Amino acid sequence: MLAFVLKRLLYGLISLIGITFLVFSLLYLTGDPVQLMMPPDATVQEVEDARVRLGFDQPFLVQYFNFVGKLARFDLGDSLIRRVPVSELIKEYFPNTLLLATTAYLFALLVAVPAGVFAAIKRNSVFDLLISMVVLIGQAAPAYWVALMFVLFFSVQLGWFPTGGMGTFRHLVGPALSVGIFSMSRIARMARSSMLDVLRQDYIRTAKSQGISDRLIYFKFALKSAAIPIITLVGVEYAVLFGGSLIAETIFSWPGIGRLIVQSVYARDYPVVQGVVMLFACTVFLVNLIVDLLYSYLDPRIKYGKVPS
Repeated sequence: MLAFVLKRLLYGLISLIGITFLVFSLLYLTGDPVQLMMPPDATVQEVEDARVRLGFDQPFLVQYFNFVGKLARFDLGDSLIRRVPVSELIKEYFPNTLLLATTAYLFALLVAVPAGVFAAIKRNSVFDLLISMVVLIGQAAPAYWVALMFVLFFSVQLGWFPTGGMGTFRHLVGPALSVGIFSMSRIARMARSSMLDVLRQDYIRTAKSQGISDRLIYFKFALKSAAIPIITLVGVEYAVLFGGSLIAETIFSWPGIGRLIVQSVYARDYPVVQGVVMLFACTVFLVNLIVDLLYSYLDPRIKYGKVPS
């Protein structure tokens, strides 16, 4: 197990280095942020002085290694537009995105897994057909369309929920549902498919022939075996929700990290974009590592850190 964890940490470090180069390169090609920072009446000399002061006059590789060196010291730099440390902005906005993503995740998980499992148990029933229809609609509806329809119907027409902002639980419902519906549909589909595959196994039929209760077969034997692909998708979806919250935060004016990165991209605020992307990358890596470690509990046949003979 220790060898597996160390290997995954090494792979994660290599991936993060690749992400730093990719993000830095793409932002470097978008243009000169100094032109946006300076007032329209700034002279050419003032623009050049600002470029030298910020280090944008140096070659690409020099700028990149300076960026990596700061990251190694956990220094994300300062925002070019807001003139505050990027770490302070992340501390301010990230808890709001964490609240939104976690709420959407719990909604998706608590609805999708039971619905998918019971749809598999009641295969070809009315309940199974209903769940399949909901899953199809949920996967076909884009998050931005769901968010706009929620605002139009529940906020504008019915007045049940605010159109945007943050403050109470009612402000959280709209963006959380908009973000979570797609993930809920994917998880429910996976739960149903995985459960159906397990219920076709010989040991399930043997257990039924021996008179073991259906409750014990379904929720102890079958569900544990079906949980591996479900957990894989569940872990990925939690990481995806952080990126998917960007749309909901923009539409609902939710003060989260997604809205911050959109504003920073438009303003070419390089340090903020780089810092947020690295935060997302670390979050995805950590979630995937936790999911991999859960496999050994669910399936003892999995042996980490050993080369198959």
